[in-house]
Amino acid sequence: MADFTGAAKEREHALRIADIAVRTGNYPAAIDIYQTLLAKKGTDEEVLTRLGAAYLAANHGEEAIAVYERLLEIDPDNPVAFVGLGRAHLRLFRPEAAGQYFTDALALTPEDAEIFGLLALAEDMSGDYPAAEAYYLKALELRPSDTALQNNLALSRLLAGDYDGATEVLRKIAFMEGATPQIRQNLALAYGLMGDEAAAARIARMDLDAAAVADNLRVYAALRRLAEPSRLRRYLLNPLQQGPEGT
Repeated sequence: MADFTGAAKEREHALRIADIAVRTGNYPAAIDIYQTLLAKKGTDEEVLTRLGAAYLAANHGEEAIAVYERLLEIDPDNPVAFVGLGRAHLRLFRPEAAGQYFTDALALTPEDAEIFGLLALAEDMSGDYPAAEAYYLKALELRPSDTALQNNLALSRLLAGDYDGATEVLRKIAFMEGATPQIRQNLALAYGLMGDEAAAARIARMDLDAAAVADNLRVYAALRRLAEPSRLRRYLLNPLQQGPEGT
C-alpha cells in the first residue's frame, strides 16, 4: 500500500511540474514528462489527454493525432479525443478531416458551443462561408456573450467579402470591457478593407504606435489593391486557425 501511495504522489508531482511547463510555454519539457509517465503506465488516459494538448500547443499536429488515436483505442466514445483530432487536422490544414472529427464529437455532446465554433472554422478553411456562418450563429445561440466566437464570425465575414457585416459585429465588441487589442485591430482591418483609412488608423492607434499603424495601413491598402481572395485568406486564417478560444 505504501508503494502505491508513493507512486501516486510521484505521478501527481510530475503532472504539476508538466502543467507549469505548459503554462509557461516550455512544451518540450512538458512532453518529456508526460512521455516518461506513459512509459511507466501506457494506458493513462489523463496523461495521454494532457500530452495531446501539449502537442497541439506546440503545433505538432501529427504527434497529437497519434496520441488522440491512442485515446480512442481506449475509449471509442471519447469526445475530447475527437475534438483533439479535429484540432490537429486544422493545424495541418486538413479542414475536411477536421470537420468529420468535430461532427463525431458533436454527436456525443450535441449542445457544445465550442464544437460548433470549430466546425465553423473548418468550413472557413474549406471556403464554405455560408455553412461557417450557420455554425457560428448556432454556437452564439448557446453562448451569446462569447466575444471570441463573435470575433471569429466577423473574420469569417471578412473572408466572405462581407465587410459591412464584419464591421457591424466588431463594433459591438471592440470597446467592451475586457475586449482584446486583437479584436480592435480586426476592426481596424475591416475598416481598412472597406477603404476607410481614417477610421482604420483611429482604431489601430488605440493599441499600436505610429510606425505599426503606418505598416498596417500599407498592408490593408495592398490587400485592397491586389483584390486576391487567396491572399486575404492567408492573412486571416492564421489567427482563425486557433479556433474560438484562440488557442
